[in-house]
Amino acid sequence: MNYLRSFAWFLLFMSSLLALVSMINLIMLLFLFESIPTAGSRLSSGVASLVLSNVEVFGAVVFVFGVSGVVASLGILKKKQWGIDLTILLLAVGIVWGILVLILEVAAVGSAAHSDTPIIFLLARSIATVGISFCWIAGCAWGITRLRSAKLALS
Repeated sequence: MNYLRSFAWFLLFMSSLLALVSMINLIMLLFLFESIPTAGSRLSSGVASLVLSNVEVFGAVVFVFGVSGVVASLGILKKKQWGIDLTILLLAVGIVWGILVLILEVAAVGSAAHSDTPIIFLLARSIATVGISFCWIAGCAWGITRLRSAKLALS
């Protein structure tokens, strides 16, 4: 149970930070800019192009996930089953997001290979993105397995 309490506090901190930063970003994008700044086509990957073309939608989705994480962590701290279930759901969505990032990165590297971008830049970006995505997916999967065992301990 000590793991569960530590995990809940960590989730509460990270989700609160995510909700706060995404809310500030949304306010800045909606009220300070007349048009959304976009990255240069040479440097934008598949993920960046997708996010930049739908920045308000992604900002709102990230804010909702931040608030959901806060609610889930409070549910875990109060030892409610729905808190664990919601956290498992959020981690499963995190796995899907990690896989989507991997697919979009492979597509972006394939299309950028024919541009004038230096190959070392493409290689470094791909290695970083793939490494971070694999760590993200593994962390989410590990969290789900630990929470499933904690779920049994609560009942």
